Amino acid sequence: MNFDNSNIIDKVSNASNVRFLHSHNNINDSERDFSCGDSWFSDDYGIFFFIKERRKHYNNLNNEILKPLTQLNLNKKLSYSETLFDYAKYSIGNVKDLLLYKYALKHLSIDRPNFDLDFKLENLKQSLENHNEKVENLEKEIPQIIKNKFRISYSTLRGRQYPYTESSINSILKNRFKQYYDNSTSDKIIDNINTYSTKETYKEKNFANGIVRIGGIRIAEDYSLTENDGEQYIEIMDKLVKNESISNKLKEIKESNENLELEINEVKQEINQIVEAIDRDLYDTKANCCPTFLRVIRNYFF
Repeated sequence: MNFDNSNIIDKVSNASNVRFLHSHNNINDSERDFSCGDSWFSDDYGIFFFIKERRKHYNNLNNEILKPLTQLNLNKKLSYSETLFDYAKYSIGNVKDLLLYKYALKHLSIDRPNFDLDFKLENLKQSLENHNEKVENLEKEIPQIIKNKFRISYSTLRGRQYPYTESSINSILKNRFKQYYDNSTSDKIIDNINTYSTKETYKEKNFANGIVRIGGIRIAEDYSLTENDGEQYIEIMDKLVKNESISNKLKEIKESNENLELEINEVKQEINQIVEAIDRDLYDTKANCCPTFLRVIRNYFF
């Protein structure tokens, strides 16, 4: 794989190179011998100077822009407070603000014209924003869903609202949904959720003095509650975990997560090939000193 060298020319126009170029202005091609000459192979100017600058330039692009992209991954989005689905919100590293990014794009447009890195990263950014928005929208719906589930009607008592400790309910739901989200593919997540049983999962259930505990977690406290009311909380928690609206949206979020991983892997796969090609090109001395490379230098400067 060969990489364009034209954008490093600005860096090599120092005084010694100017003198070198002027000294050859009146020499025709037949008189130029690129296989010998101390000045041509000097470390200060000439072919080895350009090789050195070329290596330095591409090495910087590789280390600062391309190699970090080979480590591109979904990271947990930083938050100042825990939420019900915070584990499903992500961020990714950003290289677009780095100084060398535009130079990397310039090289890639020449060396890999079919790979539009900027377009890929913009698409990935938009996909990530859409994903996080889906998660946040679901989180906004959860409090009302919980409230509705604790509003139970009986023939002898209409529209009774069972008391509950919201933080405890959220803790149980978060533990359940995170388990299925982390350990299920999108096509299996609903089926796995529907296998859930509060009675089986939290075998320790306790009611005393108006306090309802499931698995040692205090989920409600009200002296008007009875033993029978305590049993209702088990059923309510089952219905919450298996809520169809939540399950379907969690499936969509998991699908979005999987698609994000695919997008990232596509970028990483292409970038890995480019990084390996640059490494081979830069550290293969024979490639840098071959007649083809000499002709490129000669044709550009003379």
